[in-house]
Amino acid sequence: MLSKGTKTSIQYWLDGMSYPTLREVAINEFSMVTSSAGSERGFSAMGFVHSKLCNQLAADKAPKLVFIKNNAPQLMSTHHVGIDWGDT
Repeated sequence: MLSKGTKTSIQYWLDGMSYPTLREVAINEFSMVTSSAGSERGFSAMGFVHSKLCNQLAADKAPKLVFIKNNAPQLMSTHHVGIDWGDT
């Protein structure tokens, strides 16, 4: 099947009934999305937080600030956090 080119690798594992554990692992592997967007966002956020102008952050603070920058919208919507500007 595979050597003749009649099926792709994912088709082989979806149709095959042998090796159920290996089948499950293969299907999970073939289903993964390959993209570098997540790591690019991380580098971009780190560049924003730890720039040439702001380079005296303690080593433990930069990753925390990057986490906050990347996750603030989700954290605020999940915990219903709002900013109260008072009477300004």
